Amino acid sequence: MLVLQLEAKYQERDDAYNLDESYPVLAITQSDDIKIATKCASDLMSENGWGDFNFSRYGTIKGSNDAPKSFGDPKEWQKTLDECGAIYIVYTS
Repeated sequence: MLVLQLEAKYQERDDAYNLDESYPVLAITQSDDIKIATKCASDLMSENGWGDFNFSRYGTIKGSNDAPKSFGDPKEWQKTLDECGAIYIVYTS
């Protein structure tokens, strides 16, 4: 598993985030291959209203003990990871 640090721009019109504003994001991916990992994260986020991805850093999650136990939403993060190859967390400062 890899954890990716990036910024992404929100491109939807709703009350979740501000339109065309960039937010910091952490994405956790099932793949250890950086090309596959960035593709999985970009594809998943694109389906959910994000674009203009700027990947800055990545690191390895060595085993399941290093992986977070829960993320709030989605509650079934392992299922999402298995189905999509990635999950993402948007954080604001």
